[in-house]
Amino acid sequence: MRMTTLCYIEKDDSYLMLHRTKKDKDINKGKWIGVGGHFLDRESPEECLYREVLEETGLHLTSWRFRGIITFLSEDYPTEYMCLYTADAFTGDLIECDEGDLKWIKKDELMQLNLWEGDRIFLSYLLKDYPFFSMKLRYEGDELKECMVDGKHFSSVEEAENWGDWDRENQEVKEDCYDIGSLVEHTIEDVKIQYDIGEQIQIKSVMEESVPKRLSGDAGKIGQIISKLLQNSIFFVSKKKKNEGEILVHIWGEHVSYATWIYIEIKDNGVGMTKDQLNNVKNYLKDGDTRLMESKEGLGIGLSIITYLVKLMSGTIEVMSKEGEGTRFLVNLPQLEA
Repeated sequence: MRMTTLCYIEKDDSYLMLHRTKKDKDINKGKWIGVGGHFLDRESPEECLYREVLEETGLHLTSWRFRGIITFLSEDYPTEYMCLYTADAFTGDLIECDEGDLKWIKKDELMQLNLWEGDRIFLSYLLKDYPFFSMKLRYEGDELKECMVDGKHFSSVEEAENWGDWDRENQEVKEDCYDIGSLVEHTIEDVKIQYDIGEQIQIKSVMEESVPKRLSGDAGKIGQIISKLLQNSIFFVSKKKKNEGEILVHIWGEHVSYATWIYIEIKDNGVGMTKDQLNNVKNYLKDGDTRLMESKEGLGIGLSIITYLVKLMSGTIEVMSKEGEGTRFLVNLPQLEA
């Protein structure tokens, strides 16, 4: 186990970045990173931060902020715990760094640099001023295989990057008066346009009479659930060799006491999942175990968002799948009749 610090020093809407180019045996060779390094014996995180910044840049930090803890896992290196900081005040002048070239980079240009995949995620959180967070990143070689933020696993780098904004915008459940039939049709059309679906994939919808004409609930979140599930189905169907993909959105209702339970079934005739893949997805839906995300095959697109929204609205979700035959997701949500 080892402990390190990393700091992004800010000036004029830019971060000071270090392009690691000068050492031959450097795990970060060619990458752009912040400034920092390993703890010395008996150092506190702040003492390490101050010393490393001074040694590498010549700057004396006078104001900084502890932003998060990053846990790095790799088969090639010991587990690393990194204390992540930003700094917005300093004295002194930049010196030449023996590890690479220091350069002020505009914040809106950072993602154009050669960055580690994990760095892109926590940098996006810093840029969005996300509150203190704990992030776990597991690499195999140079490839990011797993990402977890504050105990939540993510199925893709993009999903993890977007979570910083998305999480804060979706904490409350709204009570809209809406027509779920119109919501489903609009969502299907939006997905068709987004993924440029032609005649090779047919998406159909069936609305049972048991569904009330008007419902009260969070239409926006329900639309997101349907959209993400459709994306999964499109992925499974698009992997078929023959262009005969079909996706069905089936909605029915069940009146129980004061509420109506709305059932949203989305099934496809795609390639389906192996038994191991299906068990991994079930484990994820149950307790957030996303070891399935080690696969780069695209399995589980948006599952973290889907499960978050379903649980937020006191619903349930289950999955059935058979390799070579297709996949079926069933979401159950309590809604009020408007």
